[in-house]
Amino acid sequence: MKTTLLLIFAIALMCVAPAFAQEGAFTDVPGDHWAYDAVNTLQSAGLVQGYPNGTFQGKRTLSRYEFAMVIARMLPLIGQSNTSGIPTGFVKKSDLDSALSGYVKKSDTPAIGASKADLDAVRKLVDEFRDEIAALGVDVDSVKRDVAALADRVAAVEAEQARVKVTGDLNIIAKATADSTDEVAYDEAYATADFSGLRDKDGRDARNTAILRDVNIYRDFDLNIKGKVNANTDAVVSLNYGNYVSYLNGYDVTDEVTPYYMYVKTDVGFGKLTIGRFPLQLGNYTFKMVDPDSYTTLAKTDSGNMAVDGAKVTADAFGIDWTFFAVQHNQVAKVIGFNNIPFDQSAGVNAKLSTPFDGKLGLTYYQGWNKEAYEASAPDTMSVYGADYSMPFHFLGGIGLQASWAQSHVNGVEADDQALDAKLTGGVGSVSLGAGYKWIGADFAAPGYWDTIGQAKNPTNVKGVTVDAGFKVNNIGFNACAELLKAKNVGGLFVSTDDKVNKIAGGIKWDYSKKASFGVDYELVQFDLTGNVDKPEESYLTLNWNRNLGNNANLKVGYQFINYDAGSVDNVTSPYGSDYKGGDLQTNAYQD
Repeated sequence: MKTTLLLIFAIALMCVAPAFAQEGAFTDVPGDHWAYDAVNTLQSAGLVQGYPNGTFQGKRTLSRYEFAMVIARMLPLIGQSNTSGIPTGFVKKSDLDSALSGYVKKSDTPAIGASKADLDAVRKLVDEFRDEIAALGVDVDSVKRDVAALADRVAAVEAEQARVKVTGDLNIIAKATADSTDEVAYDEAYATADFSGLRDKDGRDARNTAILRDVNIYRDFDLNIKGKVNANTDAVVSLNYGNYVSYLNGYDVTDEVTPYYMYVKTDVGFGKLTIGRFPLQLGNYTFKMVDPDSYTTLAKTDSGNMAVDGAKVTADAFGIDWTFFAVQHNQVAKVIGFNNIPFDQSAGVNAKLSTPFDGKLGLTYYQGWNKEAYEASAPDTMSVYGADYSMPFHFLGGIGLQASWAQSHVNGVEADDQALDAKLTGGVGSVSLGAGYKWIGADFAAPGYWDTIGQAKNPTNVKGVTVDAGFKVNNIGFNACAELLKAKNVGGLFVSTDDKVNKIAGGIKWDYSKKASFGVDYELVQFDLTGNVDKPEESYLTLNWNRNLGNNANLKVGYQFINYDAGSVDNVTSPYGSDYKGGDLQTNAYQD
């Protein structure tokens, strides 16, 4: 029983507290009354007893004397033993460990059933009604000492509970993909290793002609534990279990237990030191993990953070937020092998600072190298420089600038290894607009995540204009974007600087209730290849439904129509082989 919670009910619901006993429900509080359960709870606890005629008289004003009687009845309940085995009375700190072992470690509820804030409220009530309670024969000074002792005990329990926090993220993912290829032709093509069938948006191909022939279930569970070692030090562990990570990595899909993150973070006076396996992200063009699965919603893969082993120091000096790091990547390849890091180890610095006119500037420099090549004195290094800048133009009515620049030198050799992406953004009311220009050099190779064009991720040797727009009317939202690019190499597909690629995408989302939404998304990628009369096209039409299942629980179901038209292949190789059509069914239930 949470005593002060009952007292709150008494304050809100009760207008009298007569001394006459009455058994059973009050006759003037019917079963369908909104306060029926609360009033009966107060009666069962002995805090209210009603009139001799069996009524509660909830509309009558409560006097100070009657209210003091409620407080007096409540005070003996504080500190009573409960079914969890907590000792009766007010224990000393030395008794706390045994109490915790029997209860607190198995429950989020404080052992005595009330928080320190609750007991502070009781203390104030005792002070306010001191004279009335004393008139009832209660030793007020003794009560105040007992409440104070109990408050100290609760504070100790709450401090103990705050030392360790355990949370979890659970995802169950079902996927089924089908190719429309004729079954006989399909079997023959697959048998001769000449298979060029359906690929989903992540580039994974289909192996069946019927949607239900190849249903795959993937499990992913993260057990997150955060412990406070002392006032200055935290320990964090995230254990991953399931077969989903191995599926993303592309090796045998088996259930595994893996320490995804495991690190200690401590205050070293001039800043914070983090040691172990921790998340790291520097910028879209410098260091960010590519999303390996466009169909699911997983915090660890959608965030862009890469798991690294090593150490980093974060500090604030001269008005700049500094991050210094020295890490290795080859030991976590099995954990997140779907990243695109071309080196084993790296070390560098990231600085974030404010500039005039509310601007924000981020600067990055680091060097990566291959361990074995370095030990053999062979040149195998990459130097990455980067800058990210954003600034609102207040005098232009909400228009702002976002820009990123990066460069990646391999073995110190300068080449076409720079990337530039600049965009102007703005909006009027519920309408948002953006227009920009991007240029990604042919030799740019920093491990970032900057774009997807159909199946291709991180296109290089592309340049051109980008535009986007979005607006919302009531509970329906719209978005659209286009990229009109000249390209030589998008996902390894192009061979000529005269090639072009146009990406047009958009979507509609309808929040038809507070807990559910329906959406339609479409993406068309058109290739204009040198020597090709027709223009190969790939398109994805996706229907998705989302349902909130309660606090921290959601269900997502989607179906995607996939189509690829190879066009004329007289003079060049089509990007993805011959024509194909098919569908991809995705279900993602997740809870955190």
